[in-house]
Parts: sequence; structure tokens; C-alpha cells
Amino acid sequence: MDVSVFDRLDTPVLMFDRQGQLVFANAAAVSLLSVESPTCRWPDVYDELPDCYSYRIHSAMESEERPAIVLECLPPQDPVLAEENRRLKGQLEELERLMHETSDELFVSDHEGRVVWVTDRVETLYNLSPRDIIGKTVFELEANRLFYPSVTAIVLRERKRTTILQTAYDGRRIAVTGTPVFDDDGRLVRVISTGIDVRDLVGLMPTAVPTEQQGSKGRRRGPAAVEPWRRLEAGDGAQSFVATSVCMHTLLQKLERAAKTDATVLLLGETGVGKNRLAKAVHDWSERRSGPLIEVNCATIPETLFDSELFGYAKGAFTGANREGKRGKVDAANGGTLFLNEVGELPLGVQAKLLDFLQTHTYTPVGGVYPIAVDLRVVCATNRDLMQMVRQGTFRADLYYRLNVISLRIPPLRERLDDIAPLATHLVSLLSQRYSLGAMSLAPDALASLSAHTWPGNVRELENVLERACLYLEQDQGLLRAVDITPLIDPADSTDAETGFATPGLQQNGHSGGRSLGHSGATAPREVQLAAALEQVEREAYELAAQTCRSTYEVAAQLGVSQATAVRRLKKFGLQVR
Repeated sequence: MDVSVFDRLDTPVLMFDRQGQLVFANAAAVSLLSVESPTCRWPDVYDELPDCYSYRIHSAMESEERPAIVLECLPPQDPVLAEENRRLKGQLEELERLMHETSDELFVSDHEGRVVWVTDRVETLYNLSPRDIIGKTVFELEANRLFYPSVTAIVLRERKRTTILQTAYDGRRIAVTGTPVFDDDGRLVRVISTGIDVRDLVGLMPTAVPTEQQGSKGRRRGPAAVEPWRRLEAGDGAQSFVATSVCMHTLLQKLERAAKTDATVLLLGETGVGKNRLAKAVHDWSERRSGPLIEVNCATIPETLFDSELFGYAKGAFTGANREGKRGKVDAANGGTLFLNEVGELPLGVQAKLLDFLQTHTYTPVGGVYPIAVDLRVVCATNRDLMQMVRQGTFRADLYYRLNVISLRIPPLRERLDDIAPLATHLVSLLSQRYSLGAMSLAPDALASLSAHTWPGNVRELENVLERACLYLEQDQGLLRAVDITPLIDPADSTDAETGFATPGLQQNGHSGGRSLGHSGATAPREVQLAAALEQVEREAYELAAQTCRSTYEVAAQLGVSQATAVRRLKKFGLQVR
């Protein structure tokens, strides 16, 4: 595009690319703003724009010949309009000052994920100035591991409000919420994300207390009580879930609607998110709840035995068979629900047989002659990416589309931070009843510690950690604190959580893990718990490593932990590598 014609205009004209770099300024712009194309970017020019001008922005498709944005500076013609512009600019500046004063990180991105505005808080969280971030896409920032994963990328894909736990470049955990902004035509135009370091949550989270307290006037709820998502129906068993997050409420509402039909339901999610329990909820909420719920674990059935396990066999079907024949899982589920768990583990040879059954709802037992019709509902679950398996040729496309009638993704625990505190409180209550441990609760710093973990094992891992913490705790203490839980979340990061032994490096240097337990020969006071002793040994290990290593990577290698974990532990203990 020939831009020399703009030099003849008295009106300043500026052109920028998608990265905010100034690529052209006509003579009037250079005279008015003193800009130089090779060095100026949009933030530099923005501060120099005169108040007396009005500005028009033109968008264009970026190519080798055309810039992405053209800024046209229009001299004011109307004094009233100029005054209005000054008033609006003052309001905008005041709003920006207020936003910068917030303690939370604030990102504003456009519909392509390009950052258009951030608060000064990003300097504290990411060690970069706003100028280094504005103009870049969240995909670039994510690829450079400034943070991971990007909540903006998730919102752009799913077009709904999402909360996740991000990992920053230095290993810190940041709780972030992304919110989509739509125009009047329903187009997504902006994504606003807010974030806060999870360490700042200590003291903000409620202290866990019993959800119900007996008073003189009857029962009343404590201040930290959380109402679970619950479906109640006359003559129907209640299925309740501890779910306060928006994403889980949405999922359970969809699941309830799906349960009212006989359509096949496919539950997708990572290990430990609760697929089995949600499959049972589909059955309990359906009209088939009076019938049987039969589970088939597809990962445990050998291919050669699949027919007989699923469809059974007739009398004398083969040598060594039961003389009366055998009833299969399908026949047992007749009138109820057949739950095919780990369906992604089925061998290809078995998938064709399952497809035929799903299409006709009839089967022929091994050694049988006539097909038998059954009336049942099918629910499937897997932690595998079935669509990817279809592309790789390890899962039949026709079976995938037969199963994928109602497909529901169960979000992992790291994507529903709002559920961690009430879920942990609920689990501690159940565990204390199961093991007759008396009333037990979680301190605020314990809840913050739980929120700082990514939970690769999801709810199953959370329950496992809390179960160990409850069993290790002195029964008369009753309150689980961060020092009781943190060593159990990632015991490989420090010492052996079962034995309390220090690392070999410490033993060789004359330090003993037992010295923090108290004076020799004396009984340790009640307050000195195993977790506190482990934390002291862990501190000594990191203190020694910080003195002998030149970087956090060396610390991580010496102690056998990840670099991110090493950074977090060093900050926790107030240590620096020398």
C-alpha cells in the first residue's frame, strides 16, 4: 500500500501492527507528536496524544502491505465536544487509577486472546512490566511459561466463566477467574481475568466448623456450612454432591436432565474426578432406579472372555463350561442400567461386538442360537481422549458416535477451586465418623494449603491425603493445620512422611532428623506433632542445600524435587541460594 499520500495531509495519521509497533507516521504526526517509527509502540504514543484532538481508529486485515490499525487524529471543531472529551478522559483516568489500586491481578484480552490492558499488579506476580505484556497473546505468554494454563484460552474456547489454578513462572500458584464479555449480537469481544496468589488466601478462607450445631431452639447452621447440590424427590433416594462451583452446578443440572431420558451418557474426565458416582447418579435419578445398576470394568476383561462375561453362555457351550450355562452382565442389567467403565480400554476386536449390541439391544449368548432382546440404559465412562483414539485408529469411529449421544466432561479439581474447601470439610467430617475420631475440622491455613495443590489424582487424592492426616493427628487435637497436611500432599518433596527419616545428605553432614523431636530422653510435648518435626527436618535440608548450591535447579537436583517445588519451599522457609 502506498502511504506517501498521507504525508500531504494536515491531519496526523499513525499506523500500528498487531503487536502495537508503530510502522508509519505521516509528516503531520511526526511534527505534532515527535514520534519515530522504528522505536515507538502504542503505549509510547498513547501518552503523547493531545487532549484537544479527537481520534478515529480504523481496523484492517494485517498483511505485508497493510497495517493492522490506523489511527486518525481529527482536530476539534466543536468546543462543547472538546470539553466532553476532556471530561470522559478524566473519568477514564480515574477508573484506571482505581483498577490499578486493586490487590488482584487484572488482565483484559480481546477476542483473539491479545492482551489490551493489565494492572500494575502483574509486575509483582510475573516480574514483567505492563508494557512487556500488552500486545502479546495469552497463547504466547502460556508457551513461554509465564503462566500455565491460560484461563483466557479456556474461556475463549468454552465461552463461559471459568476458575482455575495457574502455575506462575517461578512455581507460585495463582487462583484466576476468566469472565467472557459479549456484545449485543452475542459475539465474544473481551475476556477479563482476575488472579490472586493463593498465599494471600490465608486468613481469608473461613474456619471449618460443624455444619450443624444443636442449640436451645433446635438446629442451626454454622457460619461455614455449605449447602450441597441436592436432588430430592418423593419416594426417591437423595443423591447429594458437595459442589458450590458454577461449573459443577451446571454439570449436575445437565446430568439430571440427561437422566430423565434413555439416551446413552458418556462421562469424560481424569482419574479420580468421580465418574463412578456420577454414573450411579444417572441411574438413581432415572425412571430405572428400581432396576439393577450393573458395572462392567472394560479394562479388566480379557478379549477372549469378553463375550461370555458380557453376554453369558448357553448350556454346554464349550468344554469346562458350567453345566447350567452362565448369565451375562447384560442380562443382569435388564430393566436397569449397564455401566461400561473404562470403555476406552476395549480392544478393537471387542468394540465391533459392543457396537452391534448397542445398535440392536439384542445379544446372542456364546453357544446360543437365537438373539435375546433386553431393555436397559447404557452409561459409559473413560479418562481417555476417545476422539484422539479415533484419529489414531485405536477406537472405532462408529462406536464413538454411538456412545457420544450425551457427552459430559467432569472438570478436574484444579478447575473448581470453590469446591476444595467445602469438599475437604465434608470429607474430614465423614472420615472422623468412619474412624470414630471425634469432631475434627480444618484450619484456614490448611484450606489454603489444599487450594495450592494441583491435585492430579483429583477427589480420590484429596480424600487419601485427608484420611492420612486424620489418622496421624492426635485425637484430642481436633484441628487439622497446614503443618499436618502439607507434608502429606507431596511427601517426596522433603522427608519420608511415614518414617520421618532425613535425607541421606543430612545424615552425612552430621544432622539428624530426630533432633527436632525434643530433648534427648524427654517426652515431646503434645504440640510437637509428627508433621511439625518433619517440617523442621525439611527446613534443615533446604537450608543446607541453599548454602551449597548455586541455583534453584541445583537445589532441586540435590533434593530430588522439581525446580518449582524447590522455589516454593525456599520462599516458605525464607531462604535464598547463595
